[in-house]
Amino acid sequence: MPSSFTQLTPHLWAMHCRSMHYNTGAFISAGRAVLIDPGLFADEFDAIRQLLKDQRAEPGLIILSHIHWDHITGPEQFPGVKILAHKRYLDFRAQYADETVWALDDWEKRVGIQRARAFVIPQPDETVDEAKTITVDELALRLENVPGHAADQLAVYHAESGALWASDILSDSEIPFVSDNLAAYQRTLAKLSEWDIRVLVPGHGSWTSDSADIRARFEHDQAYLRELGERVATAVKAGQTVEETVAVCADMPFRLREQSQFDHRLNVESVYLEMGGQADVKKVGWNKDWRNAEKQWE
Repeated sequence: MPSSFTQLTPHLWAMHCRSMHYNTGAFISAGRAVLIDPGLFADEFDAIRQLLKDQRAEPGLIILSHIHWDHITGPEQFPGVKILAHKRYLDFRAQYADETVWALDDWEKRVGIQRARAFVIPQPDETVDEAKTITVDELALRLENVPGHAADQLAVYHAESGALWASDILSDSEIPFVSDNLAAYQRTLAKLSEWDIRVLVPGHGSWTSDSADIRARFEHDQAYLRELGERVATAVKAGQTVEETVAVCADMPFRLREQSQFDHRLNVESVYLEMGGQADVKKVGWNKDWRNAEKQWE
């Protein structure tokens, strides 16, 4: 089925990509467009170009919500367009370039994408620290650092319509992925829960304008993170091993339980390390050396 966009507000369009429940989007006003995480397949890039053509808009900015490999493939498809990211993106680009390129290459091999040239991690033209408001014609977009899943993660918020592009949080197709820091993730959700959110678009999963659904996602994720932290803290204090801690957390409730078991285990391992538990960082948690491990991305 050809890829296509859905208009969610007078200025926001979003498209479901066919891998990993991934979303790509654009804010458009008066012939100017801000692209968010453009990706992933050739026909999806074509759909972005078609949207711009249909709306008679030129892309003036690409926002990369964070440096995880699945969010940075778009800029090479739109050469010359200004790129914006969080300032810590630069640190991760310098420190983890090899791992990031390897992960993208691994996924592309799995889905059958063949490259004509090697991938180069995009270099942002501008960076944001904690928050920044940008304008697209008369459209004001607030960029907000929302760490927890990734330290450099940015959300994009349009206050007038209550539209939040949440990046990789508040998904209905995933549990929270605590690949950065549990405490930061909890602070992020506490902050965003106070905002007027009428349209929610996660980086992966279904978008929604249902207020009950939005509230339920906050409640689920906050409850999950709270219990995860409590159980792991107790296990670490008791001197339990990482395997024992995984077992202690095995019966925790969380969404899509069967398909989320692997991700939940990685959360437990990562939080175990965060709280001072002793284990091999190359073999456990989200940030282990995946080049020597198996992960099914599809």
